[in-house]
Amino acid sequence: MPFQKVHKFFGFLVFLIYAAFAVVFLPDPPMLDLLLLLAIGLFFIIVGSVLPDIDTKKSWIFKQLKFFLAGAVFVVSFFILSGNNALGVSILVSSALSLLFIMFIGLFLPRHRGVVHRLKTGVVYGLLSMGLTYIVLGSVELSAIIGAFASLGYFSHLLLDFVDI
Repeated sequence: MPFQKVHKFFGFLVFLIYAAFAVVFLPDPPMLDLLLLLAIGLFFIIVGSVLPDIDTKKSWIFKQLKFFLAGAVFVVSFFILSGNNALGVSILVSSALSLLFIMFIGLFLPRHRGVVHRLKTGVVYGLLSMGLTYIVLGSVELSAIIGAFASLGYFSHLLLDFVDI
């Protein structure tokens, strides 16, 4: 998709605003904490800036997530099957399930610019980012900041699509 780079670039601009905010307004955190905060923010903001295109088979985020989830299908099915079956059978069945997942995931995509291209979805993404960040950092304030900027990364994608850049 030709506009993925534009979406990532604008996501990076949102990250720069986030980084400036973190450096200026957060009370003097230790350097390692600041780097962790910036890394988590960068991840959620950039992912948010391309996530709305997950409903397109050719998008970068769909391709990445498809194989990540196929790996998760393999791991989960392997652990479920390994207790009751021989190792070879567990590997074979888990591999088959992963391949089926890769082959058929495209059938379950919502229509392009449907539910994942809504402001509500961006808010939900921000809340999920906030929750995951809270698990890692244990700080409601820092997690809320990251969640808000993750939503802004998501909204940057929607804005660019709205103006058709």
